[in-house]
Amino acid sequence: MATSTLTLGLYTIALLAMALLAGVRPQAGWLLLPGVLALFVCFCFGIALVLAVVTVFFRDIAQIVAIVLQFWFWLTPIVYHPTALGPRLSVVMDQNPVTPFILGVRGLLVDGVAPAAGHWAWMAAWAGGLCVAGALMMGRLRSDLRDAL
Repeated sequence: MATSTLTLGLYTIALLAMALLAGVRPQAGWLLLPGVLALFVCFCFGIALVLAVVTVFFRDIAQIVAIVLQFWFWLTPIVYHPTALGPRLSVVMDQNPVTPFILGVRGLLVDGVAPAAGHWAWMAAWAGGLCVAGALMMGRLRSDLRDAL
């Protein structure tokens, strides 16, 4: 996790440097970017904890996760604008827990708009909930994990 967080930090610095070189003016909202990214790292860490525990007992989960991630990527507004999916898939995208993180980063960097309070709460709830769930699973199954490995 430390490596991924460091890499994310370096990529963020590079992105901000390229934006400045391209003539984009720094905005006060950019100061909120570390908060959104910290919540996103916690969210990813929580998912990793849960999947690590489950994968020990069900080895095929790794292959299933690889397939699910492909669909999840395309149902997250990373490479397209959120309105590009149309009304049917927009409902799915709105339920996607990663969407507020991506829209928060896009809003801060591109539009200069901070995430709404509801989005902050949504991001904090998912990040905290997954970290707690992963820690509880890890703690409860610690002895079983040792035996299964």
